[in-house]
Amino acid sequence: MERRALVVFDSRWGNTARIAEALARGLRQVPGVTATCRSIAQVGSDELELASLVAIGGPTEFFAESSSLKRFFDRIGGFDYGGKFGFAFDTHVNSPLSGGAAGWIERRMRALGFQPIAPHRSAYTVPRPASEAGGWARAGQIDLSPGMEREFEALGTELGRAFLETRLHPTRAKSTADATRDESRSLPAPS
Repeated sequence: MERRALVVFDSRWGNTARIAEALARGLRQVPGVTATCRSIAQVGSDELELASLVAIGGPTEFFAESSSLKRFFDRIGGFDYGGKFGFAFDTHVNSPLSGGAAGWIERRMRALGFQPIAPHRSAYTVPRPASEAGGWARAGQIDLSPGMEREFEALGTELGRAFLETRLHPTRAKSTADATRDESRSLPAPS
């Protein structure tokens, strides 16, 4: 029997969509795993219920998660996702000052009961050269760093293998108080 994975994303300029598609492609390369990729506007609660692994990602905007991602989590927050694996990812400029959305996404997923299958990851972006952007880089003039799609496709394959090999242990869904406490803790860095 095939195990279902769902990759859900928010994308303003298309970079996070490209990363989400790469992750889904990698998951599909693992025999025994089916993967669907949907934007947060397209995904329904039935798809979330049917998937045993849910990956959620979005862009980093103004050093944090997007407002659309916040609304998405508010929309799905009334359900208990205990017994499902989760994975969080984001896209942002490769700078220590850029912030990131993936840690926030992972904490929200944990609070809903998802058990992380791996630590969250980031795909990096770079501004287009000024010569291509017509002077200063304007909104939307940002591309993925070279190799990011390939890296996330390989990551999808790794996650797919772990997904098939790992059995989920029943866990208690965290309360809001637990999630608030967890926001003050740092999460393990990606390996």
